[in-house]
Amino acid sequence: MKSVWREYRAPNGKKYYHNTTTGETTWDSPYTRKPQRELSIKPQYVIPLLNAWNLVICNNGAKFYLNPDGDPVLTLDDADSSELLSLVDREKLILLIGVARGYHCTSGDKVYNSVLEEISFLKDDLANDKAPLAEERELQEEPLETNVQSEPVPSALVSGYGSSSDGSDDEEEVPPDTDANRISYFNLFSEYGLDKYSVWSIESLKISNDPRFHIISDDRQREEIFEEWCCSGVVDDSEDEGYSSGDDDLSPTKYHYLSQIVAKSTVTPTTIFQDIKQEKASLFKQYGIKQFLSKREQEQFVSQLLFYYKKFTLEERVQLFTKFIAESRTGTVPSPTSPADSATPEDIETNLLQMESHLPPTVLDNTVYYTLDIKTKQSVLHRMLPHG
Repeated sequence: MKSVWREYRAPNGKKYYHNTTTGETTWDSPYTRKPQRELSIKPQYVIPLLNAWNLVICNNGAKFYLNPDGDPVLTLDDADSSELLSLVDREKLILLIGVARGYHCTSGDKVYNSVLEEISFLKDDLANDKAPLAEERELQEEPLETNVQSEPVPSALVSGYGSSSDGSDDEEEVPPDTDANRISYFNLFSEYGLDKYSVWSIESLKISNDPRFHIISDDRQREEIFEEWCCSGVVDDSEDEGYSSGDDDLSPTKYHYLSQIVAKSTVTPTTIFQDIKQEKASLFKQYGIKQFLSKREQEQFVSQLLFYYKKFTLEERVQLFTKFIAESRTGTVPSPTSPADSATPEDIETNLLQMESHLPPTVLDNTVYYTLDIKTKQSVLHRMLPHG
């Protein structure tokens, strides 16, 4: 068969080839070309889910699942695993798929490890959520014993805190002097007048020279006790109000405490919701955030709020908040029970809730309203709103 290729020489003497059928011209000899091999598709990353399910990402970006029998399937037929995947950072998964397809990224392994760490954290989180339900079912199935009176068990919780469903699997043997240490620190914080709306890294400097500060050597444990002390008056006051409905309703908004947790957290350009929840896990329990918001609502709200904390300074957020309130139609609010400059943390909380009870839902449901900590917000509202 006559070849369709013709060999020619360029002016510089280099050979080139022309295909008389297709019109293709090339420097490469068609007689020495090797047929291109098709890219073999193979698994690149495996992500363990729940109930023995796995997500597999291939080197061409395609994905499939391995069911508990080890069979590859295209549909994830497991509700627990589906819920887990819905909570994973989507941007990380998209980046990981890009890396698998050959996208140049020097931190490809870091992305994969980050996804695995997040999966592990979310697994523990979901397990904690379901543990109380399993215990409740077990209690319902156990036969009731009659004529047996059990002695009351002393509670290690600070007055005003109810038992949290988050902490049912975190019970550990408590050292005999834990309660005494907690009380000693509570007294120390009150004696020095620490700011309940500030952060531990600042407030701890005010008491670090006091010998009582060193009763506990673990600074993380000190911070947890400080957070308990910060919550004690606030939570007690809210419960004393009884969350009644009507004109005197002082119930906090559903974002009230979660926004305060963000205000007390360490926020960097890379901070995400999981970082906040891991850093302030004790506050999530003490404030009972799950009673106000679902996991999806928590993540959505914190993600929106972090945008403002990352992009704007405190002064800029005050200006943004002030403009938002000025442009909102707000009526007269009750005068505060205590002057803003001399109010205790409990008074600040009460005054803020009183003012919020007269603000429209369009204000209270807007993320901009929560860009300030409680103390600063109360001060700005007290200055701006007309009082009756």
